[in-house]
Amino acid sequence: MSRYYELCIDFVGIDLEDVTKVVLNEYDWEDEDSGDDYLVCRGSLYGGQSEEEAHEEIVKAIKKTKPYCRIRTRWTYLENLPYEEYGDDLEIDDLQEIVINKLNKIKENDKKNTRNKRANNRSIRGY
Repeated sequence: MSRYYELCIDFVGIDLEDVTKVVLNEYDWEDEDSGDDYLVCRGSLYGGQSEEEAHEEIVKAIKKTKPYCRIRTRWTYLENLPYEEYGDDLEIDDLQEIVINKLNKIKENDKKNTRNKRANNRSIRGY
């Protein structure tokens, strides 16, 4: 089973190119954003690997290039994110659907009747 993450890597003492080679090429993560001292990418962890285990593995691979660089990772799990939902309840039964449709038709007819009354009043007054 895999879990999909956004990974932000902040670093000092190593070039973006060196970090990118390891993370994007060796670990096959997808580049999202980058700067002089950070890389943001997306990818999956497999086989029950924890974020901390993946951090240690990636840092070890990066530090093969520059052993004294400093690395910090931030992992954001992208599946089943919490969210807020607003609006009407869309779970309705057949009877509720019939009532809603009838009420909407009544409202539409009321609007038409109001427009017709206004038009008749204008024609009576000679507008």
